[in-house]
Amino acid sequence: MAKKEYLIELFGRIYKRYDLLNHVLSLYLDKRWRRSLTDQVRSFNLGKILDACTGTCDLAMEFAIRYPGAKIIGIDISDRMLKIGLVKIKRAGLNGRIILQQSDLFHLSFKDEVFDAVSIGFGFRNLHDFRRGIREMVRVLKKDGLLLILELSLPQNPILKSIYLFYLKNIMPKIGGLISGSKYSYDYLSSSIVRFPEKDEVIELLEAEGLRNINYKSLSGGIASIYMGKK
Repeated sequence: MAKKEYLIELFGRIYKRYDLLNHVLSLYLDKRWRRSLTDQVRSFNLGKILDACTGTCDLAMEFAIRYPGAKIIGIDISDRMLKIGLVKIKRAGLNGRIILQQSDLFHLSFKDEVFDAVSIGFGFRNLHDFRRGIREMVRVLKKDGLLLILELSLPQNPILKSIYLFYLKNIMPKIGGLISGSKYSYDYLSSSIVRFPEKDEVIELLEAEGLRNINYKSLSGGIASIYMGKK
């Protein structure tokens, strides 16, 4: 099974409990991490934003709240996740502020240099080809536009890292499986965090695709990370 179809099937199993599990498994830190990402760009004038791998739209909604005048488009390969996002957008009174499209990140339907910012929250590690994914996101960025990545990562501190690894391998899949009914899905999601490249490797990937002024921010002891680069 191709990676795209695999991920559609995987998120199709857990979409109903996805938001709850994100909050529980991160000890509700995921909300703070999204706010930290939007804080990074508060001094920029962002009129048009693409949120890639938007899932159930939490990050897109955070941008809509922070930038009332911005046009925000959220894309994801999972129609089931987007349907939940649409309900949340209506409930938050953000109708018309966020447009959702079922789309493959590797084949964006947009012309070159359209967006002031492209964000991807907790979806980057699921890409089967990091460089190709970055290249496509950079393609649709305007000159001086921002690429913003929020992703789960491993702490640099050896003690914290060992504790977190134990949690990822032994606790997270059990809790995720119990609540979602799919332990297999959370086995994958925890292993995707363990396999995610180190900070320097990610920065090299961004530089290789022509991004400059790259900033890195560690969150919650390194459990999550923000990368920001300018086209």
